[in-house]
Amino acid sequence: FFFFKQKTSYDVTYGDCSSDVCSSELFAGWQKKEEKMSNNIENGTDANFEEIINNSDVPVLVDFWAPWCGPCRMVGPVLEEVASEYEGRAKVIKVNVDEEQRVAGAMGIRSIPTIALFHKGMIQDTIIGARPKSDFTAVIDKALSN
Repeated sequence: FFFFKQKTSYDVTYGDCSSDVCSSELFAGWQKKEEKMSNNIENGTDANFEEIINNSDVPVLVDFWAPWCGPCRMVGPVLEEVASEYEGRAKVIKVNVDEEQRVAGAMGIRSIPTIALFHKGMIQDTIIGARPKSDFTAVIDKALSN
């Protein structure tokens, strides 16, 4: 279980809430299936993940996230800035771990947000947790310099 304000828990496995926080306005935002993404951020899926990673000529920063994850929602706007700043030099994709479980399982994602940098089809770096923009740009810059 993951604990939110006032020790209210959300059972990720069954998508079930243990209190009436599910009906609250705050939680309703976390439950949205469709997230509005920047034009510079692609949606990674079980079907297209390998193709994006293996066929990219530029480094790919992958955000493994979930809509109910507070820190993930904090990282989202930061990654939108990064995607805009590095447009044409790097890609940013988001993989919803609740909807794309095959990719998340294959990558061994245990904590979210997990941000992984791939370059030339290989994982180069991993960042776990909400971090400042400079941490994300540093891993991209390092890949671009190699």
